[in-house]
Order: sequence, then C-alpha cells, then structure tokens
Amino acid sequence: MSLKNKKLVFIIFVVIVSLSLIVSCAPVRRPAPRDNDADPTRLEPTPDPQNRLRRTPMMPDDPSAIDDERRADDDGGKRADRIASRLTKLNEVRRATIVISNRTALVGVEMSDRLRGKMTDAQKRKIENEVKNMDNSINTVVVTAEPDLFTRIKNIADQIARGRPLSGFTSEINELVNRIKPKME
Repeated sequence: MSLKNKKLVFIIFVVIVSLSLIVSCAPVRRPAPRDNDADPTRLEPTPDPQNRLRRTPMMPDDPSAIDDERRADDDGGKRADRIASRLTKLNEVRRATIVISNRTALVGVEMSDRLRGKMTDAQKRKIENEVKNMDNSINTVVVTAEPDLFTRIKNIADQIARGRPLSGFTSEINELVNRIKPKME
C-alpha cells in the first residue's frame, strides 16, 4: 500500500470515528411534555367573590376516558368542595380547604378576622361535626387553623385538582394527620 493510500485510509478512519462520537454523544431527544391545558379532566379554580376555595371539574365528552383512580379522586374533590363551601358559611370560618382520603377528612381553615390564629376546642368540634354531618362516610376529621398547615393542605388539594392522583400524597397526608392530631381518639 502506498503512502497516499495509507493517508486516505487514515483520514477516512478519523472521519468515521469522529462522526460516530458526535452522533453517539448527542443528547437524547425526548418528546415534549404534555400540555396540561389540553387535559379535559383537569379541575380549574372557580372564581368566588368571597375568596373561598372551590373547584369545578371540566369533564370530557366521554367519562369512560378517565381511569378509575382519577374518577375516585374527582368524587373526593367534589365532596371536599361541597363541604368546604358549607364550612365557609360558618361565621368563624373565612376560607376552608379539604382533602378526603378514604374515610378521613383533612381540613384546613382560615378563621375570620376577629378569630385569626385562634381556634377553640368548641369551634374545632363544631367543624368536625359539620363535616361528619355533610358526609356520613367520613369517620375521622382532622382540623387545623395553623396557616402553614392550611397552605400545605391547600397545595395538596390544588395538585389533586390538577390531576395528580391522591395516592401520590399518602405519606404527606399521614404526616399532616399525625402532626395535627397525634393521638387518634
């Protein structure tokens, strides 16, 4: 083999190796994230003149398109919204947010201006009784008026309303229940 041929083979080899390195080291192209706005099962906040937390489901044309877990979450969301709406009608409660998991209701309330930050045992029992009267399938009601816990409960409810399954919050819900009511009666 002549020197010219050896140079040509060497250049072709270098080009092939370079191209294979460039192609193999390129980042993997992943599909673009799905647009959540296009998800018809997503729950949207409903404006409320009294600044109450409520959500209205936007249902698809074909309800069978929703998987069973999401359908159960939507049912829990409707129940929670109905109860939260009722609680905000109490004089003591300015805003309420609720997450229902199995037979337990996790209730965060923001007390009216005159009671801000103060919730008596009597008021807590009144809220617990109201929740149980509204939904007799709920056995345990855990109520808090602490602002940071209210925010955490609201965030969970909002994420569930956006379609994230309730099962994704099991450990956080358990932690909140144990923090609010360490000894279940």
